[in-house]
Amino acid sequence: MTRLTYKLAWYKLRNWEYWPVWLVYLPCFFLYPIYALRCRSTLFFTAANPGIANGGAFLVPKDQLYDKLPKDLIPKTLLWRDNSSADHVREWMLAKKVSYPLVLKPNYGVRGLGLRIVSDEQELTRCMDHTDAPYLIQEYIAYENELGIFFIKDPQSNKVEISSIVNKGFMQLEGDGEHTVEQLLQANNRYALQIESLRKHSKFDFDRIPNKGELLEFDKIGNHSRGAVFSDGKMLNTQTLQKIITDILRHLDGVYYGRIDLKFKSKEELEAEKSYKVIEINGAFSEPAHIYDPSYSLWNAWKVIIKHFGYLFRISVDMINQGIRPMQFSEGVRLIVQHFRMSGGYLR
Repeated sequence: MTRLTYKLAWYKLRNWEYWPVWLVYLPCFFLYPIYALRCRSTLFFTAANPGIANGGAFLVPKDQLYDKLPKDLIPKTLLWRDNSSADHVREWMLAKKVSYPLVLKPNYGVRGLGLRIVSDEQELTRCMDHTDAPYLIQEYIAYENELGIFFIKDPQSNKVEISSIVNKGFMQLEGDGEHTVEQLLQANNRYALQIESLRKHSKFDFDRIPNKGELLEFDKIGNHSRGAVFSDGKMLNTQTLQKIITDILRHLDGVYYGRIDLKFKSKEELEAEKSYKVIEINGAFSEPAHIYDPSYSLWNAWKVIIKHFGYLFRISVDMINQGIRPMQFSEGVRLIVQHFRMSGGYLR
């Protein structure tokens, strides 16, 4: 074990945000059987969002959610299947006035798995040759800011509450005129964990010494697993943001619990309801991702998780009482197996 490997292993051990998901969500394992018995359903949570396939829990087709929203709210998107061709993508880009870079996103992906940004047609073709999973090809939204806004919508009153906001900071480094790109990455434990992935996909020369003050910006991917820093954004919970989320949900009939991820140009323009895009909609398996703020203790995170699991339970009960039938256990198992088979073909 190298010194760097040991250092990173110790860093992950000391910081619970890198622990296995099952351990972070440990309280839910104790609450789950109680909630399941009260709902008389093992997969009660699949009833929470009748407007999303499988409640937003298993194998949710992202393209169907994008189709529900006005085109000016979302990135220009093309569904790519294994029978699509490079000519088809080229024609779409020309018709929609889309240029490189492009975002490649699995249509059934979770937690950023299989996400890739490609800079030219050669890279796109190479990626598409290595997967037969359905992918979304999207225009790259270069806005500098991204928020994950967790919403709770009351099924009776339709009142929308924002219960969590995570502010996502993208990876970037500042040169000092003395150290190489790789050395600068190694000096930051969070970024050092991304070195192998960056080496495979990044266009940076890792042996180059950036000038002092030179800013190196990596792909603006707001995923915790891709080096983004998550911080609590509750101070951004303005009346304008609540209006924006409420307006978005008006297009998503039957969606009551989840998270909407927005990219936006600036706080000022967001407050003016300008220059923002919906880049992701998540349902029953959404996370109140502000818990990954480095200042949050595991105990505080557990309190937030328990609170949101309670929200999910109460909305599920309401939906079940209205006649929405949760998914059968056997169907859930089938979809989970299908998910793992499909995700095995995602880009790495």
